[in-house]
Amino acid sequence: MDTEELGRRIDKAIGEELRAHRQKQKLSRAALSDLSGISASTIQRVEEGQRSPDAQQLTKLTAALGLSLRDFVNSALRDIEGASGPEKPSPTSQRG
Repeated sequence: MDTEELGRRIDKAIGEELRAHRQKQKLSRAALSDLSGISASTIQRVEEGQRSPDAQQLTKLTAALGLSLRDFVNSALRDIEGASGPEKPSPTSQRG
């Protein structure tokens, strides 16, 4: 997988994770916007995988949802790993 494809998968996984937590808490995008200070249109674009949130935005969004940033990111990364299958060892990690 090239870096561009990986970037798209990360954006998609973060968006899906954000939407799932927002909906689980029965929050509208407008309500999450009020809690986080991030515009509802930005939240929509992140959820749809059209925009990558910067670190500050992601921190504000996860805090507004009462989530640990680490747990949120780890969960999104697990979604990516599950979709792409097991990682192949890199040639540099193999010892002979």
